[in-house]
Amino acid sequence: MPGSRAVQLPGPQPSVPHPVQDALAAQLPQLQAEAEALRAEHRAARERSPWWALHRLGAGWAGQGSTGRGGQPPYRTVAASRQQRSCSGMFSGGSAHWLVQRAVHTGWSRAGSTPGRHTLFTLVGVMGWGVLDLLQLTALPWGCQRGWLGLLLHRYGSARRRLPGALGSAPHLPGHVAGDQGFDPLGLAADPAVFARLAASPRVHSYLAEDHLLRPPAVYPFPAAVSAW
Repeated sequence: MPGSRAVQLPGPQPSVPHPVQDALAAQLPQLQAEAEALRAEHRAARERSPWWALHRLGAGWAGQGSTGRGGQPPYRTVAASRQQRSCSGMFSGGSAHWLVQRAVHTGWSRAGSTPGRHTLFTLVGVMGWGVLDLLQLTALPWGCQRGWLGLLLHRYGSARRRLPGALGSAPHLPGHVAGDQGFDPLGLAADPAVFARLAASPRVHSYLAEDHLLRPPAVYPFPAAVSAW
């Protein structure tokens, strides 16, 4: 039209590299293999364990069921599913989402059996994903876990704790409470500054140690790929 001005719309913006997603996605094949092996190990140990009957009883009492859909870990509540979506901005993409969910399983399995070898559970756990496998693991009498007692203590223990060290100013709720409420304990999805502090910290205390599920001091070094953030 005469006298009208064309509006120049902005073109597609270049994708910004995401070091967190890149670091995790680079470990995806290894974590897939480890998680599958650990799931098989857990299934076998679970069937042999006298604690599993108690675990199933407690799961039924809580109305959760003892197994997840499609081989997923138990205790995946609707609120926990919302928590996954709330973190999707930080870990965009299907493969990264898949990795975040499985990394909890792999990390905590390693932490329970050989402390110090893996800490992806710390990164994922402080975002509220502790609920997924912690209850399943603590129901098994492995290593320094506490079986049924640990399950009850973690489920009904003190409601609020603080992480020491670099994350000391950020309050959080322990595993199952955090997952039940769909709560992002450290606000990582909304607070890039807190996430940057986590990325800059070479060592982070696991809040599993805070809940006495691992032997103190339970300080785990980050893997090299994660330390490179």
